[in-house]
Amino acid sequence: MAKDITSILQKWGDDVVVDIGAFLDTVNKTNTGNLKKSLRFEVRQDAERIVMELKGADYSEYVRLGVQGAGPGKNRAPGSPFKYGTGSGKKGGLRASINKWAIQKGLDGIRDKKGRFIKRKNLVFLISRSIYRFGITPTNFVFPFFKRLDELTALIGKETAEDIRQQLINQFANASK
Repeated sequence: MAKDITSILQKWGDDVVVDIGAFLDTVNKTNTGNLKKSLRFEVRQDAERIVMELKGADYSEYVRLGVQGAGPGKNRAPGSPFKYGTGSGKKGGLRASINKWAIQKGLDGIRDKKGRFIKRKNLVFLISRSIYRFGITPTNFVFPFFKRLDELTALIGKETAEDIRQQLINQFANASK
């Protein structure tokens, strides 16, 4: 019985991972696709229970929960456990990451509202400052997981009921011999 449920959970989890990938595409959170590619659903059974885990890239929790800004004003992720300005991150790491992102997006330079050219270095500074001050908005990309819980309940219920039915048939068939 547990093996059947484990396989049902794994199939359901694999489908949820596909849905999460589509959700990340919808909310425009797939720059390189590494986060989407790294997501996987693992099901394992220990002595007492079945354990299910959604795993992904190291930075997946930052994308999911967002990051609080360090500056005054509107904070994009007020409830996030992560925060800029704590001094725990690598010095200059945000700006280097934004520069890499800008290169991947092909932002060699753009024009401002007055039509003046803005160098990528200046653009990276402005984006980094905004992210540092206001934070990163959470995506809550696990939404498809919760959306499909009713489906999981129905699948497990059906499988469990069939297993119990079969066990009862076997038990009574053996008792009548």
